[in-house]
Amino acid sequence: MEEQRRIADFLDVKTAHIDKLHAFRGQQLRDLEERELAIIADMLSGGATSEDGRPTGWPWLPHIPQDWSIGPVYAYFYTELGKMLNPDRSRGSNQRPYLRNANIHWYEIDTSDVATMHFDPDEVKRYSLSPGDLLVCEGGAGVAEAAIWDGRIAECFFQKSLHRVQRSGKVPVEWLMYWLRFAKSCGVFEAGGNIATIPHLTGEQLRQYRIPIPNNGETLIRRTEQTIKAMAKVRMALNQAQELLAERRQALITAAVTGQFDVASASGRGVVE
Repeated sequence: MEEQRRIADFLDVKTAHIDKLHAFRGQQLRDLEERELAIIADMLSGGATSEDGRPTGWPWLPHIPQDWSIGPVYAYFYTELGKMLNPDRSRGSNQRPYLRNANIHWYEIDTSDVATMHFDPDEVKRYSLSPGDLLVCEGGAGVAEAAIWDGRIAECFFQKSLHRVQRSGKVPVEWLMYWLRFAKSCGVFEAGGNIATIPHLTGEQLRQYRIPIPNNGETLIRRTEQTIKAMAKVRMALNQAQELLAERRQALITAAVTGQFDVASASGRGVVE
């Protein structure tokens, strides 16, 4: 009983310290996201205010410059959903790598785990990716998350859980990516306002959304993109730090209760602090 009390007291002290660090990193992440979204909002609004801008009718982005317009996504971009999975995907001679929801995060594409499936010859052109394509998650917790394909895999395709968006007019795909980022933070894609419902962003919904159309989208993106990308790298590092803290917390608990750690002297036997 005494030994159990010592273990509990030891873990209380150690885990409290880890929890404090975890909370601090969490606040850093929230502050970083708030700053990132403020920068994106300023770009998407062109810095317009109620005094010098035109109203949009959106409470989350109320004004844009007088000489900007508002238009549907379909008027400025081509969109298409990827290939539907089928039971025979693991068979067939034309196996090709493809991206899915799990590979796409804000501004980033993770290709550490890329699956393959068969693509018929007539599907290759339709579902192949080109550098500069914007990939948008169609559903799930990551709905609307988007990143731009950089061509790191020579022949790569995409599955139906993703939209491929390509530029068809004057508006760059980066503009839509940042609009999606800000719109999601404002709850635009929540299913009927019910966050308990897993939302979906269908092809028709994506095409019909109305977005601000700038006269100088390329210039605005160049001004802010490096800052936003730098923030994304910091966010990744902070998230990795949070994961390490969680692993360290669990390792401490396991080591203490299994006797790998001498709680009386707070020294470990084969356990690195």
